[in-house]
Amino acid sequence: MSNQDVGVVIALISLAVALTGAVMSRRALRRSSYRTSADLVLEADRIFLDRPELRCFFYEGLECPPKGDKQYGQVKAAAEFYLDILETIWDHRGEFARTDRMAWREWIHDLLEWSPSIRDTYLESPRLYPTIRFLIEWEPCAFPEEHEWVAVRPGPTGSGPAFTLKRFLRSAPMIGGYINR
Repeated sequence: MSNQDVGVVIALISLAVALTGAVMSRRALRRSSYRTSADLVLEADRIFLDRPELRCFFYEGLECPPKGDKQYGQVKAAAEFYLDILETIWDHRGEFARTDRMAWREWIHDLLEWSPSIRDTYLESPRLYPTIRFLIEWEPCAFPEEHEWVAVRPGPTGSGPAFTLKRFLRSAPMIGGYINR
């Protein structure tokens, strides 16, 4: 066997090891994304175990109490926490299987529909939640009749104002090297 043949064999073995490592790394990332998302949802559920009186603001459509009410700060903090969780989950959307991704999307749509507190908190600062914004404005909704708030937003399934790339680039803080303002 010549030196050149040995070099080719070593290169092929190195390539096989690198590919195996890449596949294993991808699987670990996917498992981690699923685990992180599940842990975050359980953490959000813990809010309602500790404070069951807050659940109605997130699952029963009750408006956020007015400023000055003793529950106002708790509801706003929980809404921000939920939005942070939704942002994190949707940021990992590429790691989910197609059916799981659809289920997460519709769960996010459900929460935006059911909770005026989450909606209002999002609308106060949509730039803080760019992946949720992308979800609302670009991802199709499987149940627009159940998700009226999402269905009237700009985007492919919304019936709101036409959404254009130009408007998106104007309103987004930075996209593809464009710095807006």
